[in-house]
Amino acid sequence: MGRRRPSPAWAVGLAALALWAMLGKAGAETLLRTRLNADIRSTDPGTNRDANTDGVIAHVVEGLVAFRDDTSIGPMLADSWTISNEGKTYTFRLRQGVKFHNGATMTADDVVWSLKRWLDPATQWRCLSEFSATGIARIEKVEAPDPQTVAITLDQPTALFLPTLARPDCGQTAIIHRDSVGADGKWIALLAPARSSSPSGSGDNISISSVSTAMSRAASRAPATPAPRTSRSIACAST
Repeated sequence: MGRRRPSPAWAVGLAALALWAMLGKAGAETLLRTRLNADIRSTDPGTNRDANTDGVIAHVVEGLVAFRDDTSIGPMLADSWTISNEGKTYTFRLRQGVKFHNGATMTADDVVWSLKRWLDPATQWRCLSEFSATGIARIEKVEAPDPQTVAITLDQPTALFLPTLARPDCGQTAIIHRDSVGADGKWIALLAPARSSSPSGSGDNISISSVSTAMSRAASRAPATPAPRTSRSIACAST
């Protein structure tokens, strides 16, 4: 006589119990570990990327705006913004006291530098074409009227401007510190703002682990050979 197989209900119950235990432990440690089916391609947002890269980097970098859970657009590194009457100039008021991971305080100059880097063809930003003459609108000017304000002027109004800035495949048009790149403009390492309040206002603290050493192989285009299972941590704290 063969063994009796467990019922589906028993299996579901066991899985739920295991998940509850895992969540309880994760809550106590405030650390979530996850595995991907492949290494991320780089830490350079919106350039050397794929779906895995977008999913990980989305928890590390932030842009001026971001998608809420209901897909509406909310503030991120921008505290608020206004749109001119003709719909072509967006003026962003920045959050105060935002720190990069190297300890530097974010200013409007950092935002202007980041945006101009994205618009430089040498960066090879995935979404550069969206802001070209054949895209949704061409960005004519990026200015910093004062240390807490950034103004972006388009050549024509478009309702897609803010959603495009927030797109994950665009790297959320991330604001990064200029020390993330070398004097030659080549990518060195990600120095993003420490985690700020999210559009929903949750402001969660996030720690991301298991960005494996194979990531450096991807950056150097070296053959994918087995590597020691060491990892680096990227910690993001709310302001």
